[in-house]
Amino acid sequence: MHTVDVIYILSSGHSGSTLLDLLLGSHSEIEGVGEIRSLASYFDPDSTRPLDKQDCTCGRLVRECPYWAQVRGAVAKRIGTKSVALNPADPNAFTRENHALFEAILEVSGKRIICDSSKHYRRLAPMLHSPQYRIHAIHLLRDGRAVANSLKKRNRRFLHSVWIWQYNLLRALLLARLQRRVDFQVTRVRYEDLALQPEAVLRRILKKHALNFEPDQLAFSDGEHHNLSGNRMRMEKGQTIQFDTKYLDNLSRFEWIAGTLLCAPALLYFGYPLRRGAIADQSRGVP
Repeated sequence: MHTVDVIYILSSGHSGSTLLDLLLGSHSEIEGVGEIRSLASYFDPDSTRPLDKQDCTCGRLVRECPYWAQVRGAVAKRIGTKSVALNPADPNAFTRENHALFEAILEVSGKRIICDSSKHYRRLAPMLHSPQYRIHAIHLLRDGRAVANSLKKRNRRFLHSVWIWQYNLLRALLLARLQRRVDFQVTRVRYEDLALQPEAVLRRILKKHALNFEPDQLAFSDGEHHNLSGNRMRMEKGQTIQFDTKYLDNLSRFEWIAGTLLCAPALLYFGYPLRRGAIADQSRGVP
């Protein structure tokens, strides 16, 4: 097996992983595939995935997309079947199935680096321990109050949403410990920096792969992509990069104070202002 170069985005939900995946996948050497861990659910006849969530970013249903048909055909040449189990408990099976899929994607796309924005630590862990992958993990984080606000809109209790953010943050911080024992790269990226200074953030990531920034990356919405799952913004043309600060208006005074107090240590550690006004100024570029 050849070693596959993988950029893996590790984050909580609603932290900008779809945007970062699209930006990276617009590079001539990187293929962004979104939350690839969900691929099987698009083809499983017994899948409970709603019809309105079965589409590829190109606009077709995934099962009708020529790109994914070619990928599955290339997988079959390698392991004898189009169906892949991407999250099996057996580490050997995990490596065989995922490596075959990644190689097939690179063959079809003509690129040399995969960007997998599956986000979950439990998917990343077995790849870190396999010599078949060269991993660059991106720990993408966002203000916990913004993440909790997004989860709240999906009928999650606000304080429970804050706890989910902190839990995912702690899981991600395990990378620092694991990095001492396993040879891989980690880059920490804040959503806020990506939204305000996308070119600078992309240059920092690309430098790890000896790649140059390409201006077309910022016009990510103009190209064709085949990402799976993620934010629905991936389906809309004419998208621009904007710093989403709706949570500043949506959170009540109680929610803001409670969320800030609960998240304060992590917010301060990662450089987030505690005051609403300071964040609003930041979004406007005010020093």
